[in-house]
Amino acid sequence: GLPNGATYAVTEDGAAGWTQTNQTNATGSIRANDTAEAAFENTYSTSGSVTLTAEKRYLGADIEEGMFAFQVTDSDGTVIRQAYADPEDGHIVFDPIEYGQTDAGQTYVYYISEIPGDLEQVGRHRLHQHQAVQPDGHQDGGRQRGRQEQGLRLHNQALDAGRRG
Repeated sequence: GLPNGATYAVTEDGAAGWTQTNQTNATGSIRANDTAEAAFENTYSTSGSVTLTAEKRYLGADIEEGMFAFQVTDSDGTVIRQAYADPEDGHIVFDPIEYGQTDAGQTYVYYISEIPGDLEQVGRHRLHQHQAVQPDGHQDGGRQRGRQEQGLRLHNQALDAGRRG
C-alpha cells in the first residue's frame, strides 16, 4: 500500500464529445489504513451539419448570376434553404443544416427543387430530388455524419426566343 500521508492526483483523459461536468476528490492525501475515492461526472453532447448540393447545367447558353434559384424543403413542405446556381460551374450549395444531440438516430428527409423563374425561353424542371440525412452522434469523435443520396443534376436547353418549349 501507500505510506501514511501519501498525496494523490487523479486526472481523466478527455474523449471526443464528452465534457467533464463535475469531479470529487480528484486530489488529496491518504491516511494510514484508509481508502480514498475519486469520482468524475461527464456529459456527452455532439453536433454536426450536412451541406446539400446540386448541379445545374444550362445547355446552349451561359448561366447568369441569379438566373436559376433552388430551394430545400423538409418533409412537411417547409422551405428551409434557398440558393442560386453558380454562374461559373452551375453548382448549387445550400447553407449547412445543423444537428444536435437530440437529432442522433433520426432520419430527416429533404427535397431539392428548382424555383420557377420568369425566363420564358427556358423550360423549368418541376421535379424534386429526395435527400435522406441520418445524423449519427454515437462513438463518432463528437461529429455527426450525414448520409445523403446522389446529388441532383438538372439540365435545360436554351430555346430560340421565337419558339416556346
